[in-house]
Amino acid sequence: MGRDVSAPRHVPAGLHGQPVAEMNPPPARPPLFSEITPIPHRPGFGTPCPDGGYALHLARRRLPQWDLMAGERVDDVLAAVSVLAIKRASRLGRAPVIHDVDAAAAILGYDAGAPDGLVRWRTRTVTGIRLRYAERRALADRVPDRFLLAPLSAIRAERTDWRALVGLEPA
Repeated sequence: MGRDVSAPRHVPAGLHGQPVAEMNPPPARPPLFSEITPIPHRPGFGTPCPDGGYALHLARRRLPQWDLMAGERVDDVLAAVSVLAIKRASRLGRAPVIHDVDAAAAILGYDAGAPDGLVRWRTRTVTGIRLRYAERRALADRVPDRFLLAPLSAIRAERTDWRALVGLEPA
């Protein structure tokens, strides 16, 4: 039997001259870090979520709707809101969406109707936070999950007791 002329010369021929498909094993990949070492879940380590950086993009889109105080830097505001939005999304097991950003902004009092005490606390707390990772982590760890995961209407209803909302008093 002759070789099939339609097949290139480098393709091995089988018993009847037909090309033989070689079965190569898939290339080996090294194990992922998370497959080797369990990810710690305790304060200060954060909670991973897919595409967490998208929260920053969403926060930038909402920025014109927020009430910022004189002296508040936009970068600080975006960092504070996005870290809370990322934590909320990660607790829900998904990537951030605009509702996470809205909830984070409501917790920090950037939407209309925030109590004066919350605004004063937020202004002091958020100043310079864009440059200090530990303070962003502390802010994310401070807000109780029961408020962080609540619907926007429930967050706004709880703002009369804003100290519990941001974790300054037991909820």
